[in-house]
Amino acid sequence: MSFTAWTRRLRDTDPSLRTYGFDLVSAADGRAVIEFAVTEGMANPLGLLQGGFLFAAADAALGFAANSVIEGAATTDAHISYLAPGRVGDAIVAEAVVVHADAKRVFVDAFVRTDERVLAAFHGAARAMSGAAPSLPDPVGSIHLNPEGTS
Repeated sequence: MSFTAWTRRLRDTDPSLRTYGFDLVSAADGRAVIEFAVTEGMANPLGLLQGGFLFAAADAALGFAANSVIEGAATTDAHISYLAPGRVGDAIVAEAVVVHADAKRVFVDAFVRTDERVLAAFHGAARAMSGAAPSLPDPVGSIHLNPEGTS
């Protein structure tokens, strides 16, 4: 598992990873890997993995790959091609790699797959958002006071 200090901090403060059940395995050197298991709650009425989960995994991988080279980067454009269905019980891996970067933008390719087949091909872009990199909220699990002053 390889992370930059920034991508580790992003991982620790990203509630969507927990919401989707995504495990960020690595995010460094222009690459990111996310894994998750398909549950029944992720299936559509046909019993197949709802495509939004594939898109979310690919987009999250894009974001972490981008942020490993440009801190404070956010997705500005994304396209996905669905190639095969996922099914309940599948172990899914989303792998993203930065294919071009300059001082403010990155372009990322990602593939979402199981051990046996590629489920989706994804391409997107991200750019540095002004003011996004300097600070993040405290890591998830820290105590925050509500407006009334109690935790």
